[in-house]
Amino acid sequence: MESLLILVALLALIVSAVLAFPVRWLILRLGGIDRPNERSSHEAPTPRGGGLAIVLGTALVVAWFGVPGREAMVFGLCVAAVAAVSLVDDFRSLSFATRLVVQVGAAAVAIVGLDLPVGTIDMPSAAVRVPHVAGLVLAVAFVVAYSNFFNFMDGINGIAACQASLSALTLGLLLWQGGDAPGAVVAAAIGGAAAGFLPHNFPTARIFMGDVGSVTLGFALALLSMIAHERAGVPGPALLLVHGAFLFDAVFTLLKRAVRGENVLRPHREHNYQLLVRGGMSHRATTLIYFAMSAGCCLAGSLYGQAGTEGRWAALLVPLVALAILAVMAHRRGPAGPVVAVALGVQSGDPRDPAPQAAGEAGQ
Repeated sequence: MESLLILVALLALIVSAVLAFPVRWLILRLGGIDRPNERSSHEAPTPRGGGLAIVLGTALVVAWFGVPGREAMVFGLCVAAVAAVSLVDDFRSLSFATRLVVQVGAAAVAIVGLDLPVGTIDMPSAAVRVPHVAGLVLAVAFVVAYSNFFNFMDGINGIAACQASLSALTLGLLLWQGGDAPGAVVAAAIGGAAAGFLPHNFPTARIFMGDVGSVTLGFALALLSMIAHERAGVPGPALLLVHGAFLFDAVFTLLKRAVRGENVLRPHREHNYQLLVRGGMSHRATTLIYFAMSAGCCLAGSLYGQAGTEGRWAALLVPLVALAILAVMAHRRGPAGPVVAVALGVQSGDPRDPAPQAAGEAGQ
């Protein structure tokens, strides 16, 4: 029952919130400090790697509820591998190639080991079958891409934790409705753990999530999405909607820079949320706007599978139009932030909140 998922999420929230204190102490002792640079949105040195509390909180709660089977072990080991290399990167700054090799390897093992190729490409009124090998490649590419997209979007206080919590809890509900109780429990634990970290990171950041949080969350959420698609019968567009706010910003920015002829692998501050901040919107207001956008996308994703053809098109187009309008306003010359804030009813305020999180700390 849904009450079990609520219990799992609440327990993970408490465990993660408590673990964040010793994790912060340990990071300070080990010298894991994020110091401001030319790409940063923060002004004071802040400990980084707090996402370890989310990872440990999720693992402890999932273990407590005893999610069984070989598949749970494969999932856990692959996520742990990504978390481990990401934690090392938070302290040692590994090369992008090293991180990518681990991410691709872990994604490939998970997709093959769990047998999660993309079987169909769904549309509101039709579905196209995908050959097995192509489906495997597409699945691995999606998991790796979203892992990095999520990392790229972790640039201001609270934005990644909010997205992770909303996406994971929505995935938990969709998995439960699709008959995958173990997957639903894992998703609920992730959603609760991300919410438990939020008070430590928003509105004032006492600790940053770091790669161990953002990359690992992106990886786990992408894998859960593949499980929901292939095991629970959740349509692909519904899952894209669940991650819609982050996916739109990341893909839009990637395409924009490619069209300009820029090196898409070079670090930058061109994401829509970063442009809003640079245009005068506060970090707090920007995070709240993305929270609202994410909530709307998750609602649309949860309703998509129950709707007819016209309803499915509406569920896709309404969030897409809203995100496109936000992108256009973010790119307006001059103080775009206050314009967006007034339009959406959110107070803009000072664009430099206390100890905002590092923009682009993933090196996107």
